[in-house]
Amino acid sequence: MLRFSFLLRIVSLFLAASVPLRLAGQVQTRVDYVVLIDISGSMAGRPEGSGNVNIFPQVQQAVGQFISELEPGSHVFITPFAETLGATRRFEIGGPGSAQEAIAYVNSLQATGSETHVYGAMRDVFARYNDFRRAQDDRVGVLMVFTDGLDNGPEGLSMRDVVQQFGLQRKENDFIYYATLGVNLPPEEAAALVGSGFGAHDPSPRGDVHPVRIVQPRYALLSFGNLQRNPQSQRQLRLDVRGQLPPEFRLGTSTQFPQLAERGIYVEVSPKRVAVQEEVRLGLTLVNAEGIPTGDYEGVIQLESSDPQVIVVPRQIRARFTYAPPRTARMLAPPGRERLELALGRVDPWRAREGRDAAGDSLRLDLDREAAARGGNFGVRVRQDARNPSVLPAQALRVNGVAGEMHNVDAAARRLAFGVEVDRNQVKPGTYRGTLLLEDGSVELQGAREVPWTFVVARPPLGPGAVAGLVLAALAALAVLALLAMRWLAVGPFKPLLRGRLTLRAPSDVFGEEIVLTGKRHVLLGSGTDQLPRASARVRIVPEQSRSHFRIKLVAEEGNVQIRRPGEPYDTPVAIEPLQDGDVITLAPYRIEYSRL
Repeated sequence: MLRFSFLLRIVSLFLAASVPLRLAGQVQTRVDYVVLIDISGSMAGRPEGSGNVNIFPQVQQAVGQFISELEPGSHVFITPFAETLGATRRFEIGGPGSAQEAIAYVNSLQATGSETHVYGAMRDVFARYNDFRRAQDDRVGVLMVFTDGLDNGPEGLSMRDVVQQFGLQRKENDFIYYATLGVNLPPEEAAALVGSGFGAHDPSPRGDVHPVRIVQPRYALLSFGNLQRNPQSQRQLRLDVRGQLPPEFRLGTSTQFPQLAERGIYVEVSPKRVAVQEEVRLGLTLVNAEGIPTGDYEGVIQLESSDPQVIVVPRQIRARFTYAPPRTARMLAPPGRERLELALGRVDPWRAREGRDAAGDSLRLDLDREAAARGGNFGVRVRQDARNPSVLPAQALRVNGVAGEMHNVDAAARRLAFGVEVDRNQVKPGTYRGTLLLEDGSVELQGAREVPWTFVVARPPLGPGAVAGLVLAALAALAVLALLAMRWLAVGPFKPLLRGRLTLRAPSDVFGEEIVLTGKRHVLLGSGTDQLPRASARVRIVPEQSRSHFRIKLVAEEGNVQIRRPGEPYDTPVAIEPLQDGDVITLAPYRIEYSRL
């Protein structure tokens, strides 16, 4: 039965047919990027005097920025080419480290080739990718080409040849993004690519490289529930955006339900043009649905980019609905619990042998008679709390054993299990919270539509080095406390310390000498000291109890000793005066300014 359901899913993806289905499992598509980078000398402005522009650093920057924004679980395949196709390096994006490795490899490439055999490179590199992907039907491949030249390969291939070969190798939603950098692609070549229905041409002006901009629907399937009772239904579609979209960019929508259309029954999607946000609401409406047979139906919602410089991938998402008498189910809390919640417990990936650890919890599902007899499915979306210590990648989340954020759950299992499998390189310690959002499918859910979940990631154990560091830090702290205690016994606890600094400037000294007062009990300036050897008076500075300022005591020996605040005259001598931030002492021929540190 499972093998038959899986086969039906493949057929539906290829034919976009609306046929009765009973499918369950993961409904999130993973997108892989196959990046071809031209390393012919013209990309670096060679040969000299040719008029070629050195755009290779811009290409490296654009590709690097694109890689840094990829979601965990994606693969990026980087292949340089010129007169030959270079080795392909594959990077699995699982965190900042792996992305940085891929970016470092891109930055290490050098444009030293002599020819531009781009069409042969496109054909061969996608064949390599298909060898990797094989039968993994949840993976979508995007072939991205960056070149400043026209094909001059010995085989005399055309874009039409490449498109035909790609069409034979591709799976549903595979796509070609062809960026020409300052070169005019012949109209017939561009038409062959764009006219294929699975390619886009992005021409950049001479000396410029457009940034990579991508809109990626996170969900591969939207289940709109049972439309017999109400022919209209809405669902949320989450979109990931990479790069800055033009303000006027819109996402076009349309539907394909061929077998229903043959019966004169139409399925409309709204709105027809969508302003891209993190989540957009799409509606599905049945038109002229009289006479539709009872069953589960699946087609596709087609997404179109309003700008050739913006990639939309995948461009089709599956749309499913049921037309049947109601089937209902209700979630039940685990025995002994009053609340409908999932308490997953504690995971400790640092103590696990392979650096991964898992935890989970489950709820029971109570089906009505119709649902128990006929089965059905319902939707589950996993939402994470924005305040969590780190964002969990989609492959760390499990609903009934299947990874992803969006799921279509078979009600026949009579349970909803949620678990996590975390890698110590992808999570930070702390408490993680979130919600399972339940949506109707062929089975309508009664009661609560949100189920909270929580689990704890343990803190990593202290290694020998960390333990030794803590011991040394504790010993150092004890030594400091001992010194402070000795000083307190020597000078008493109520003698405050000075704060701030004095800047001494003589008439011939522009910068002057700086004396830091902080931590001292008193400072003596004037005759017989090192600071003011030519001074005719002594200034003794002692702190106040408040520590917010201190006082000076002037001892006159010869002439006048003066202190003033900024803006006051110099001819007002004083004996004792609080000295605060910005005060100035004139002790001829010196000028002493006080300021706080």
